[in-house]
Amino acid sequence: ADLSETAGLEELSAVWMIPAEGGDPKKVASLGGTVLNLAWAPSKHIAFLGVSNPQLAGWSDVELYVAEGQKARRLAADRHLNIQITSYGDFQDSENFGPPPVIWEDQEHVLGLVSHHGYSHPYRFGIGGSVDAMAEPEAICNAIATGGGRTAVVASTDQPSDVYAVEDGKLRPLTTDGSSWFGPFSRPIEHLSIKHPEGHTIDTWLMTAKGSRTKAPLVLDVHGGPNSSFGPTPWLEMNALADAGFHIIWANPRGSVSYGEKYAKDLEGVWGDPDGSDWLTIIDWAVEQGLADRKRIGIMGLSYGGFMTNYMLAAHPGVFAAAASENPVTDLLGEWASSDFGRFIGRRAIETQSPWEYLDAFLSRSPFVKMHLNHAPLLLLQAENDMRCPPGNSEMVFHIPPGNSEMVFHILRTLGREVEMIRYPAESHLMLAIGRPDRRVDRIERIVGWFEKHLGSATND
Repeated sequence: ADLSETAGLEELSAVWMIPAEGGDPKKVASLGGTVLNLAWAPSKHIAFLGVSNPQLAGWSDVELYVAEGQKARRLAADRHLNIQITSYGDFQDSENFGPPPVIWEDQEHVLGLVSHHGYSHPYRFGIGGSVDAMAEPEAICNAIATGGGRTAVVASTDQPSDVYAVEDGKLRPLTTDGSSWFGPFSRPIEHLSIKHPEGHTIDTWLMTAKGSRTKAPLVLDVHGGPNSSFGPTPWLEMNALADAGFHIIWANPRGSVSYGEKYAKDLEGVWGDPDGSDWLTIIDWAVEQGLADRKRIGIMGLSYGGFMTNYMLAAHPGVFAAAASENPVTDLLGEWASSDFGRFIGRRAIETQSPWEYLDAFLSRSPFVKMHLNHAPLLLLQAENDMRCPPGNSEMVFHIPPGNSEMVFHILRTLGREVEMIRYPAESHLMLAIGRPDRRVDRIERIVGWFEKHLGSATND
């Protein structure tokens, strides 16, 4: 809990103890940043996850601590381990996205899930300082449990999740109920490392159009965050697009987590530029490989992915032939004022907290400022109850009183450009994973239909 007067502005919770017989709460431990999931050990120890930097969000650089007296001691302090699930999708239980629960294996060991290069793996942390990877599969482990001397995880690879036993450094499948239905629809996925001219490599995944490496329209899918990541697990729209005749690429450009602190911080204050350069490099690679031509490239994304979709359209007009932007950030000043996480957005995108001091910076990095340069047809998908990226972001690009999605709608419609906006009543930020099933189906059908209309497909070449 955060009992300070500024609790509504920041996520800076601490660990408190409330006597069962009543009385005032007593602070047990706190950090510079926020405190997350916690659990009592069979002994008197309390373990919890947290962020030591008050400038970071509750999903950035998450570390494991043990409360000792009124102090917190970080476990594995000599290693940079991000103890959370940074890759998410609609093949997984989205309630598990973010910091995992804290699990005590016994009185001396805590189990957690550690993100690494888009994957997440089970680790054992000793309160005396030991750290051991229990298994490091090419999978996203998104839940963990222990009992009777055994440990199990829920994990997904290139298909939906199932339950696995963690044994001898490997995962042994215990169920197939979660993924067996998907077998007939599964498509091969290529894991690529694309070299950027500046020297770093970009973890990238490719699902080809109908399983063929022949030339076809290409769609880029940008993850949210930006401090999250993609992994080997595709999303349903990726499979749907591949089935419809599109190559689909998803990647972890600069700003993604699970690649070390520097890689994630390369984006601070410059949203849209280093990451945009990475995406342009990926496009160059696809064209050089003969997979795509430059006249039939699309882009899509949700949240920060929607920001990047709009930013790339505005900053690089002519590169994309069509786009789909979902619950985007379009006006960083409006986002700062109306989002449930606006102060974080300002700190990360602009590297400042005060728009009244840095108004020009907020405006110059807002996609709506240059959206008039875009001529690519744009599909806007907006959940009406989204408090993270409120509907105003879409409406301004369309033609309704301004805000985020609405802002883009307003601009493009006024200019006579092709733009379509769909609003989903009573849905929230991650409707694509937790929304009403009929609306999730509608979303996928609209995305596929939009790109079929404006990019064509390999099937009608």
